[in-house]
Amino acid sequence: MKTLLCAVVVALSVAACQQGGLSSYQQAYGTNFPGPKDGMAAVYLVRGAAAPDAPPIPISEGRQAVGSLAGSTWIRLDALPNPLDLRAYGSQDSTELIITVAAGETYFLIAEPVGTTNAKLMTISWDQGRRLVRQGQQVPSNYYTGISN
Repeated sequence: MKTLLCAVVVALSVAACQQGGLSSYQQAYGTNFPGPKDGMAAVYLVRGAAAPDAPPIPISEGRQAVGSLAGSTWIRLDALPNPLDLRAYGSQDSTELIITVAAGETYFLIAEPVGTTNAKLMTISWDQGRRLVRQGQQVPSNYYTGISN
C-alpha cells in the first residue's frame, strides 16, 4: 500500500511541475498527425533547431497574430479552405507567403531567419515536416477561424 501511495504522490508531483500552456494530450495531438477537422485543412508551422539566443519568429495570418516559433517548436492551425496570407517577421522586415489550402489536406511550412533582420516561410515535404514536428515542441496558437466547435 505504501508503494502505491508513493507512486501516486510522485506521479502527482511530476504533473504539478509541468509547465503551463499545453496539456500532455495537446502535446501528443500533433505528433499523431490526425486528419484535419471536417471541412478544414491542417497547417503545421514549424521551426527547426536554432541557437539558444536566436529570437523567436512571429507569424501572422492576415492581420491576426498566430504565434511565435522559437527553435524546435511548431504550431498546428485548422484553417478554412481558402487562401491563407501568412507572414513571418524578422526584427526589421517580414516576408509574405500566400497559399491556398483545401479541405481534408495537411500542409507543412517551415519558418527560417533570412539574414539578421528578416524571416521567411516555405512549404516543405510531409517527411521533413513530420520529422520536425516529432523533434519539436508544440506552442500555443492565437489562430481563430471564426467558427465555433
